[in-house]
Amino acid sequence: MTHASGTILCYALAVTRRALMTDLWKKLVLALIVLQPACSSAPPAACERITEACHPKDTGSGKPHDCHEAAEAASATEASCAALEADCLAACK
Repeated sequence: MTHASGTILCYALAVTRRALMTDLWKKLVLALIVLQPACSSAPPAACERITEACHPKDTGSGKPHDCHEAAEAASATEASCAALEADCLAACK
């Protein structure tokens, strides 16, 4: 292999490597953009209603506190909050 052909081969490998890295970065950025809403999505509507009603009434214990904590729990879902909503809203009036 001559020096010129070796240089061309090295250049071709560098360009290919750069193209692959650029493609990987594009995929990483796209994945982060797609996953970002899941990380910062709004709480379920029923949980938000409980939080709005019970947060001002939360004294650190009792039904308003329990409702407030349940609505803001990491595991809270629309279904779990909907099951508590009527009792919690009544307790936090």
